[in-house]
Amino acid sequence: MTGGANKFQRLFVDCDWNSLMVAFRVPFSSFADWSRDETAYQPASVKMIAFSDDDLSVAVQDFLRSNGISTQGMKTYGGAGQILWLENGRLLDSADCGEFLRDVPNLKTRTQQVFRPPWLTILEAEK
Repeated sequence: MTGGANKFQRLFVDCDWNSLMVAFRVPFSSFADWSRDETAYQPASVKMIAFSDDDLSVAVQDFLRSNGISTQGMKTYGGAGQILWLENGRLLDSADCGEFLRDVPNLKTRTQQVFRPPWLTILEAEK
């Protein structure tokens, strides 16, 4: 999973078999609109298909496993429900979408913190 033209990306691993993921589509859509309109962070969503071994599902599951993220369990089967913060295809952070189901402002804040330039953090610490 390599980055395209955009350095910073966020990915929501969606599915059709879990009501939590279905409910998260609306908050993620709101976040995605904000992200596209007001930041350089490009949101994306991948929809997993239950019990599928299509190339995309396999690639997402391989990426998650290679980064120590479980793809097992009824609720998170195949890695569904994960929010991934990526920089040029490298995983920076991850979370379960349930953390942000009713809290888009916190999702925005977490995103800004994850993609915060290290030099800015150093400058602020020196003050």
